[in-house]
Amino acid sequence: MKGLELLVIGEEFKVQTAYASYTNLKFKGFINENDGVILASFSSTKSFQPSRFFDISVPTNQVISSKQS
Repeated sequence: MKGLELLVIGEEFKVQTAYASYTNLKFKGFINENDGVILASFSSTKSFQPSRFFDISVPTNQVISSKQS
């Protein structure tokens, strides 16, 4: 995942994957899903959207600060 250095708990980000763009995401932290798989966890700032989890080992995923969008 590109842009991991930008992540700060509680700040808002956009995540771009090879398939979609996800906006209004607040970074919650990292979760060890199992051996060798670490996920970046985000909650939505919109009440109708689900939380999102992204595998940080996927090089096509990118974190973008909402301040830069």
